[in-house]
Amino acid sequence: MVSLPFYKLSTKFGDLDQSKTWLLWCERGVMSRLQALYLREQGFNNVKVYRP
Repeated sequence: MVSLPFYKLSTKFGDLDQSKTWLLWCERGVMSRLQALYLREQGFNNVKVYRP
């Protein structure tokens, strides 16, 4: 598990191990969905939203 604030995710995501699938989570789910959409638009296909 890696804890990154959402305001740093767009600049730090490329530094993470890209052979893994990363699950994004936030308390209400809004920011995680927005960030996942943004990262997919940037070409990262290894991003999903965690929904407990």
